[in-house]
Amino acid sequence: MTPTVNTKKNEVKWDIGTGTYPMDAVYGASYVFCDQCYVYLDKTADKRILIVLQGKETLDRAGLESLAGNFSNELLHQVLRTRIAKRTGKVREMIIGRALFSAEGTTDDYGHDDDFDDLGDDADYLDDPLGIAVPWEEKYGSDEGPDSQKDDSQKDSGDKKEK
Repeated sequence: MTPTVNTKKNEVKWDIGTGTYPMDAVYGASYVFCDQCYVYLDKTADKRILIVLQGKETLDRAGLESLAGNFSNELLHQVLRTRIAKRTGKVREMIIGRALFSAEGTTDDYGHDDDFDDLGDDADYLDDPLGIAVPWEEKYGSDEGPDSQKDDSQKDSGDKKEK
């Protein structure tokens, strides 16, 4: 049906068939337009949906017609989204299930995680093969830090403190 524009009420209204536009698509389009206008939905006796869009700001006839056209385009977009969601639902569930299963980790027959089996029985938490846990003093030889290993000529070039 062609939208009816009422500039005095600052609204445009028309009805659509529920066979063409599922309610999820109508609700999705309505949500998208909540920031642009007030959206009123109602079911008619012959199983159609009455849509009334009322501008939050005063709009002229062209603005209201544009609002109705953009809403109709969003309806089509939402119909396509719902159809794609139905078609790809099982694939999405499978992908998410696989991701959650792989993130869970594997367990042996007794319910223990076997993520650390590659460490072996002789692994010790005190072992430090890369030398990461070496204290500062052992690494540089004194408490003064890496600057303390400068030769005396570099030390004398800085500020001198008297004792």
